[in-house]
Amino acid sequence: MVLSSNKLPLSILLKAIIIFIFGFILLVTLYLFNILTLSISLGWLLGAVISSLNYGSIIFQSRRLQQRIEAQIKTPYVSQGYALARLVFSGLGMVICVLYKPNNVEVFNLFSLFAAYLVHSLVIYLTGAQYKVTK
Repeated sequence: MVLSSNKLPLSILLKAIIIFIFGFILLVTLYLFNILTLSISLGWLLGAVISSLNYGSIIFQSRRLQQRIEAQIKTPYVSQGYALARLVFSGLGMVICVLYKPNNVEVFNLFSLFAAYLVHSLVIYLTGAQYKVTK
């Protein structure tokens, strides 16, 4: 299957969102049957939002860099700010999981947050072998 370079990131994002939705529904269902706690579902949801923001910033950064290369702009380009923003988003999610516990009750589960961080990487890894990107 051959996709253009513009459709591949959107395809990866849509597949990841489907996995996020399916995972959230599964975790909420397990909570309703008193198998898991609600904090696992909320951690998954927080991780999904932060992971999608990070993936969006990667796409935004790569498109800006491509535009600069095509326009042959010679001014300095500060790309470290995007990487730092992704690290801050990820770290902020983990800090929220650890520190936000009203009345000593866990609201967000750290392990499900981390699992949600890995979904985009998993989708890229699995779909990367299937798609050939055309120029």
